Parts: sequence; C-alpha cells; structure tokens
Amino acid sequence: MWKLTIEDDEQKQVSLQLGHEEYTVGRDEANAIRLTDRNISRKHAVLVRNGQGWLVRDLASYNGTYVNGERVSDPHHVGHGDVVQLGDYRLEVQDEAKTVVPTAQQQVQLPAHHRPDRLVVVVGPTPGQEFFLDKDHFTLGRSEDADVSVNHSSVSRFHAELFAVGNGRYEIIDKGSANGIRINGQEVRRGFVEAGDALEMGDVRLRFVGAGKIFRAGFDTRQMLPAVTGLEPALVQARRTTPQSSSILRMVGVGALLGIVGVGAAAAYVATKDGPDKPTASPTNS
Repeated sequence: MWKLTIEDDEQKQVSLQLGHEEYTVGRDEANAIRLTDRNISRKHAVLVRNGQGWLVRDLASYNGTYVNGERVSDPHHVGHGDVVQLGDYRLEVQDEAKTVVPTAQQQVQLPAHHRPDRLVVVVGPTPGQEFFLDKDHFTLGRSEDADVSVNHSSVSRFHAELFAVGNGRYEIIDKGSANGIRINGQEVRRGFVEAGDALEMGDVRLRFVGAGKIFRAGFDTRQMLPAVTGLEPALVQARRTTPQSSSILRMVGVGALLGIVGVGAAAAYVATKDGPDKPTASPTNS
C-alpha cells in the first residue's frame, strides 16, 4: 500500500493512504489534498498512479514543484522514498512494503532528505561534521566517549546532556561546564532546542537540523577552530576581535581608499601602539 506523509514548516506531520489513482494538490478547497499556505497555488500539482509508482506534474504553479530538491515542469516519476516539495510542504511517497528502519551505519549513507534530526558543526575543529540524533539520550563534550564529541579546548570533557522530549524537540542540560551553553545567543543552564536553532558550547557553534531537512554548512578556514592536539599554523585563525579593533581596521581601510593621510596616519599610530589584535580564548579545561 502506498502512503503519503505531508510535513509543514513547523514539522507537523499527517499521513494518508493513497488508495485512488489521482490526487490534485493545491490551496483550493476542491483539491483532493488541500494545502493552505499562501505559497501554494490554488491548483498547484497533480499526483497520478503510474505502474510501479507515481507521476507528479506541476500545474503552472507560481512557486514550482520540486522532486528531491530539483525543480520539475514536465511529468516526473516518483517512487518509494522520493520527496516532493511544494512551497513549505514536504511530501514523501512511501511504499509500505519496502519501508524498513535503517541502522545507524546505514544512516550515514542516506541522502539528506532521509536523514534523522542531527547537529551540524558550523564553527569548530571540523565544520560540516554531522551527529545523528537517533536515540533518546546523548552526552556532549570534548571526551572521545561523548556521543557528540567535539575536540576543542573551550568544550569541557562532559559539557552537556541532551534528552529527546518528542516532536523533534530536545532538552539540553549544562553539566557544570567551564564555558557554558547558549541557544540562539542566549546563555542557559538548561533549555530546549529544535530545528533551526543554533547551539554553542564555548567557542564551538552547531546547528540543529530537523529530520529530512537539507543544510549545507559552507566551509571556510575562518570557521575552523584548532583542536586540542593543534592544527597546521596556516589553518589557525584568530577566533574573535573586539568591536573597537574592528572599527580601527575599518578606519585604516577607508583612509587608504580615500587617500586621507591624516586618518591613515592616526590609525597606523593606534595599530602600532596597541599591537596587533590578539584572539580571545576561553579557559582550557582539564
């Protein structure tokens, strides 16, 4: 039996059995599958049974129809596990006879739209590294024994714990770390994280990516922080500069561009007097 799972941008899901041969999808009440957001056209797409799978066809919608991340205009075959994106809605087609629960090792090979909830390193020793949240309890820290292990000196050996509370939300609890945890920039001892949230431990920043969501962390050496064992000098960047130092550097740049000798000389004097900016560093934990 075929099944269609529909998920909105708040990760609320509803599933329906596909027992008919054709389903129209759109905002109009006359559609077999009605999606009410404004980014859905009144008559957006149609899903038609075709042999061993289905065909999806865009009905000249304003925001388009996407299959596994690629926009389609002509009728396009969709089979088990394919994802159709309409506006903010994600529709996954499933053949229940083929549905299996993947092991943790198999999840590593899954395409992005099949992956579970995960934490992605944005700023840290290994930008882009992913940690699957595929169980109810996790430890986070610098230790190799931690479930989410981030080898950086600003992270305590056992920094925090994460507990699944359902509906794609997790509670995080600080375990007495030296540099604390922050959720979307707000320092907390305990709090809740969900899809889209930024989680910081010391100088390390991670992004919570919801199940099936696609997130590409752009790699930049400035996002790479040195691991405890050290990195090549060329990859070690200054972590942070103070707003005052940034303003001085901007003044130097503007002075050079405009040829204002006085401003350039004053900025050069300040830079010579105070010395180069030094990266701030959080305490190193044992």
